[in-house]
Amino acid sequence: MYAIRSSQTRRIVTAVTLLLVLFATCLVFPETTYALDAPDDTDIREVYVFRNLLTDDVVNYDQLYVVHYDIAYAVTPLDYTVKESFIFELRDGAGALIGSQLAYAYANSGYGQGVVAFYFDETEAPAWGGGYTVRITKNPVIPTVIPNHDMVLDATNYSASTDHETNQQALADTILDICEYLESEWLISLTSEQDSGTTLSSSGEKYFRTTIAGIQTMAPALFFLQSATIDTSTRTWGSSLSETYESRLYGADGISGTADDNWMKIAIQRPLDELNISYTLGIGLLVVIICVILVWQSHKHFQSAMPGYVGSCIVILAAGILTLGFAVIFFVALLLVLAGGWLLFMKKA
Repeated sequence: MYAIRSSQTRRIVTAVTLLLVLFATCLVFPETTYALDAPDDTDIREVYVFRNLLTDDVVNYDQLYVVHYDIAYAVTPLDYTVKESFIFELRDGAGALIGSQLAYAYANSGYGQGVVAFYFDETEAPAWGGGYTVRITKNPVIPTVIPNHDMVLDATNYSASTDHETNQQALADTILDICEYLESEWLISLTSEQDSGTTLSSSGEKYFRTTIAGIQTMAPALFFLQSATIDTSTRTWGSSLSETYESRLYGADGISGTADDNWMKIAIQRPLDELNISYTLGIGLLVVIICVILVWQSHKHFQSAMPGYVGSCIVILAAGILTLGFAVIFFVALLLVLAGGWLLFMKKA
């Protein structure tokens, strides 16, 4: 029994000793860190600034800054991606930070050519046309000495148009132009030819959707399948349609028989004037002739006057609207009730 206890004690002491040695080793030999060499060349090829992409206001509008960069290495770094090693900043003339962004490491770990973007809505957008600085700076947590690379914006970087749709199309054209450079370097197809024109391919959509959040709404022409905002607000009903019909029947001034009546009334009035017949009398004679024909044909084909009476009521209703206005509907409806009641009940009795 004593031997067993002694063996267990030795194992416990050994395990504790190993843990202490491992802990001491971690203190003496800290975690290894990797330095990053300076790029062979750092360049901001161009900066494009657009406004009124999601807004549609010439006073208060959103802004998008699209940065086409090139961080060139002869040998692509393996320890850090561009998202981990570099920070893109937008600063004002006094050097104050306006916004910062990280690049999307899509191809070649994000090194070489790529795109980053700064978006500001209408409540946060800086003054339009400012001489701001776009800066590429190293991530301070990486042990390396890499100088900043700056580009100061001028009027040529800003879109001249304030129109919403024009800026959306200009952004789409700019992205397609940048795609030509990226495709040449990455050897990845970023565009696709459609019947409607050139759009982004699936690879292009993945890259630019991640790089520029909301680009499918900012530049819908880039996408074969486009999204749109559906108006789901409750519709407010009014009397505009009835007023339109009233204007067609009585003219813009609401007075029947004046020169601004609708074309239908004028077309009927002109031949009656040639025959020296008043408008009301002419309509009445035309209605009587049509009603007689309807009743006669009803007797001939159906051996009953009922279909003819119904057709006659419709003709009288239409003619009454032309001459007396919508108030005639009440009188015609009353006539239909009386005629229907007599035909259905009194005649059988």
